[in-house]
Amino acid sequence: MIEVAGTFESAESAISTPAADRPGRPVAPVAPGAQDGRAAFERIYRDQADDVRRRLRSFSPEFERAVIEDAYGRILSRPGLDARLGELMAVCALTALALPRQLKSHLLGARHCGATRDELLEVITLAGAVSDRRAVLEALSLLEEAGGSGC
Repeated sequence: MIEVAGTFESAESAISTPAADRPGRPVAPVAPGAQDGRAAFERIYRDQADDVRRRLRSFSPEFERAVIEDAYGRILSRPGLDARLGELMAVCALTALALPRQLKSHLLGARHCGATRDELLEVITLAGAVSDRRAVLEALSLLEEAGGSGC
């Protein structure tokens, strides 16, 4: 129980501490034009962006800021990685980690950024090398559900 409490304290501290001030953690440069990640966030979530922001803010305003500034501004907006490839990588990782809620959003985000259905099938299959069969089947099911959204 103490270990779990320590994990939550660490997560809370990370969320409330700006990335540049976190000890021992290099900060990736923010891509030009994506200072806070809003442009990448809007491109990925499109008409669901407001709902996703509300959901993030329901945890805490600091969490919303950290996700948009760090995940979308410093990671998904990096100059050496286009949005399509970043989203394909997110789909692969989320499949392997068996995180269906986040995976569904990033399947749609990948399509919004130009990924093809075949590319999505490839990265889901690739994730199968490091995850269990159920995670891959769930991802394939989510891909089929998203079929009406252009997947």
